[in-house]
Amino acid sequence: MTKLQFDFQTASDDDSGILELLEEEVFPGNISLLYTRRDRPLFSLRKEGESVEILLIRETKSGELAAMACCSLNFVFDGGKVLQMGYLFGLRIRKKYRRHIHLLPEGYRFLFDRNRNSPPAFYLTTILEENLSARRVLEKKRKGMPYYDFSGRYEVHALVTGKNYPSSYRLESANSQSMDALIEFYQDYGKEIPYFPVIQKKNLLVGVSFPALENFVVLKDKSGQILAAGAVWDQSAYKQYIIQSYGKLFRILRPISGIFPLFGYPPLPPQGSMLSFFTLSFYAVRDKNPEVFRIFLAEIQNQFRRWAYFTVGIHENDPLKNTLVKFRGLVYKSRIYRVYESPELYEKTKTAGPDTFYLECGRL
Repeated sequence: MTKLQFDFQTASDDDSGILELLEEEVFPGNISLLYTRRDRPLFSLRKEGESVEILLIRETKSGELAAMACCSLNFVFDGGKVLQMGYLFGLRIRKKYRRHIHLLPEGYRFLFDRNRNSPPAFYLTTILEENLSARRVLEKKRKGMPYYDFSGRYEVHALVTGKNYPSSYRLESANSQSMDALIEFYQDYGKEIPYFPVIQKKNLLVGVSFPALENFVVLKDKSGQILAAGAVWDQSAYKQYIIQSYGKLFRILRPISGIFPLFGYPPLPPQGSMLSFFTLSFYAVRDKNPEVFRIFLAEIQNQFRRWAYFTVGIHENDPLKNTLVKFRGLVYKSRIYRVYESPELYEKTKTAGPDTFYLECGRL
C-alpha cells in the first residue's frame, strides 16, 4: 500500500514538484487552457492571501508530490464587523494517486486542523460550472468529507479594451496624496458590502496580497468626491493562462479574430501564447449606482489599451450585474460554496448567508 506524507510548506523556497503537478492537467473546452504559476509557484500561491497555508502531500518513499491544497486567510467585512475568511483553493491530485480514497478526507482534516485554535469565521470555495468531475466528488454528502453548501454562482466577465465612449469623466491614478481618501472610501463602502476585503494603508504600501497603490484608480465627480474605485491588477508575472489548443471552429476563426474586438470579444492569440489581460479588482461603486458603474467600466475600457481585455467578477445576485451584462463580452461561470468541516457540523451550525456578496476575482 502506498504511504503518503502530509506536511505544510514552510518558508523554504523548495518548489519541488509543484509546477509539474499544476501543469499536469489542462482545462478542456473549445479553448483549451493551461493554468499555471511560472516560475515561482510557492511565491505565487502566497500572493493569494494575507496568510496562506499550503498543504503538500508526498509519496513517503519516493518523495513524489501526489497532491496539494491551499487555504488563504483574508480579513473581510460582514455586517459592519471585520472577520477572517478562509478560501480553499489550489486542489490538485496527480492522476496516478486519484484512487487513494483516504487522500481527500485526510487532506481536508489537515487543512481544518491547521487553524483549529483560531479558525476563520467561515470558509468559501469555488468550482467551475463545467467541472462536473469535481462537482460530483465534492457536492455529494460523504462521511469524512466536508460539506459544500451552494451559495450562488460567480460570473467572470471578459471585456475588451480600446472602446471609445464620449465622457466628461476621467480616471485618476491613486498616489500618496490621495491614499487617505481612498482608504476612507473603501472603509465606508466595505461596511455595507458583505465579504468586501478590508483594505489598509499597509496593504497598499507593501502590496503582497494586494495590488500596489499606483495600480488603483478612482472616478471622481466635479467636487472631487470619489464615485468609484478599483485596481488594474496584472498578475501575469506570477500566474498565467496559456493557450494549449483550439477546437475546430476556433481554429478556423483565429486568423480573422483581429476583428473580434469590434463586436466586443477579445482576439484569439496564437496557440502556446499567454493571455494578455488584467483583473478589475477591489472595485467599489458609491451607493451601488448603476450609472456610475457604467461610466467606470467604460473609462477602464478607454484608458487601459495595453491589454487586450480585462476581467470583472460578480455574484449572480449583485444588482450591478444588470449593468455589467450590457457590456458585450465572454462570461465564465463558477459555483460558490460555503464549506463546513462535515455534514454533521453543517446541520448544527448552518446559517443563512447573504443573498449576494463580494468575492475578489484576483484571488480565485
